[in-house]
Amino acid sequence: MSKKWKLILGFVACALLSIIAVFLILNTTGQDVMKMRVIYVALFILGLHGCYRACYHLRGEHEDEIDVSERMAREANGPLGVVGSFFNPKTARFRTVLSLVILVVAYQLANPVVFWSLLVLFVVVKGAVLWQLLRYRKAYNKLIDVQTENQMIEDDHIHQQKIERLVAELQDYMKDSIHLTLEPVSESPIPIGSSKFGGVPDVPADFVWPKDDDGCPLSLLLQIDCADLAAHDRERLLPQSGHLYFFYELTKMDWDNDHHGVKVIYNETPAEQLHREPYPDMLKPENRLSERRVVFSLHQCLPDPNEKDLSVLFDGQYSEDDYFDACDWFNNFGDYGSMLGYASIIQNPICDDLDNNVLLLQLFTIEETGLTLMFGDCGIIYFYISREDLMKRNFDRVDFELQCY
Repeated sequence: MSKKWKLILGFVACALLSIIAVFLILNTTGQDVMKMRVIYVALFILGLHGCYRACYHLRGEHEDEIDVSERMAREANGPLGVVGSFFNPKTARFRTVLSLVILVVAYQLANPVVFWSLLVLFVVVKGAVLWQLLRYRKAYNKLIDVQTENQMIEDDHIHQQKIERLVAELQDYMKDSIHLTLEPVSESPIPIGSSKFGGVPDVPADFVWPKDDDGCPLSLLLQIDCADLAAHDRERLLPQSGHLYFFYELTKMDWDNDHHGVKVIYNETPAEQLHREPYPDMLKPENRLSERRVVFSLHQCLPDPNEKDLSVLFDGQYSEDDYFDACDWFNNFGDYGSMLGYASIIQNPICDDLDNNVLLLQLFTIEETGLTLMFGDCGIIYFYISREDLMKRNFDRVDFELQCY
């Protein structure tokens, strides 16, 4: 006979027991009617519990889970032995409801010594069963945690290998990127003409401090000695000598240079012919950035998924999420900004034609002790220039945009 039919017959038997118990409760008479009715009520509860257990196992939703749980717990704890098997809640068969029925019957009919002996036995056995069940549960949870952790480590390792393969397949789409790093504040002055962040510019005699349409002077973001870039600019896109200056109006923070709050200047005057221009009186003290030395380093980067869609290259082997993960893992634009390469896009693509335009500079929000430069809400500012203008060293038509979160 199959397990299913055994459970059905058990359900029928328990249902008949409950019906008979109800009949006896309603029709019992005599001197000990109350005692007998208590016993019949206990039998009725036992029958209902049997019906519940039969329905529970007929659904088949928890049987396998219990078996697997106990098997794993046994493997985790080693052989339980004869005593352990007896106290196993799966095999002991000392059910709580049946125990209560036996105690009720003993209380009504048996000698008090028998009743108290059964009660002590019930407490001891059920306590042992509960203790063993708690052992199973603890061992099972520990085993599941270990298995889950191992599975996560394995999945992460497999995913990492997949990401590394994807990055290797995209070698042809990588570009060189020159990262900017700000050195700590130094007590010694920065030499004239050196690459630096903030401060006042080192400029030739005919320099005119740039202003926006409202007459507000712009702040110096960067002064770059182009000779410092030469070793990292393998395509020779940027000037190999002279100086680049990036100015920006920090009060209104023009988002797309509609009010000429952005200015990029290039000049080839030798450093020995430059002088340090003082701040204009109209430049607010809070817009006078503290001076820091800048150093450069060469890296490679992949195009941001929001800027260039490479999903057509994947041929179903990789997903869009895989490419996002590859960029997050491979791209490292530093803490301050970068030149050339690809941009780290926050919102929409900035440049539609990456073949004929160059990322001249992206500068990140800076939040450090003694130096805070916030672009919108933790944003980034971007400077793009056409290859044609860059080759001609014409920086008057730089495209600018600010994006933030």
